[in-house]
Amino acid sequence: MKWLTWLAVLLVVGCSGSSASTSATPHVTIDVPIDPGDVAQHGEVRAGHQLFRPLAGRCGIVGVTGSHAEFVPKRPLCHLRLRITADDATAHAVTLADQQLVLSDGTRVSLSPDAMHVKRQPTEVLLGARNAAEVDLWWEPPVGAKVRGVLLVGDHDVEVQGTTTNPATNRNGVELPLRGF
Repeated sequence: MKWLTWLAVLLVVGCSGSSASTSATPHVTIDVPIDPGDVAQHGEVRAGHQLFRPLAGRCGIVGVTGSHAEFVPKRPLCHLRLRITADDATAHAVTLADQQLVLSDGTRVSLSPDAMHVKRQPTEVLLGARNAAEVDLWWEPPVGAKVRGVLLVGDHDVEVQGTTTNPATNRNGVELPLRGF
């Protein structure tokens, strides 16, 4: 008889639970610096078929270490963590080398291939329909240069006639100001 009492207690405890809904909780994004010295960024731009959202970054990084190598550049690096989101129901690729740092005088700086390699960042990001990815971008600007922003360039895909794909916007990219760089 004692075991029936325990069984009843277990059934009651096992069946009782939260009255909260079992529906999926909406995804909440909190923009905080990724690394202690990073500065949180704000804003979002649309280029190609993607939305670009800088999360955090900084300049003045004197070296980087990856899982297989170390890189000490001739000039301090700038780093930006970037979220890229596909904006339609088709897969599109984004070439990371198209993303450039823009200096205060308008000069554009290409990515540092050495830092990108050491940090194992891809050369291209393929996003499926409505997917998102976060990447780290690394540049090696001239010493003393002031950063104005970043040029963000989406895919260069050709529009396929008869699809439900939205037309690509800002095919040459959009400059987004960066703060605290």
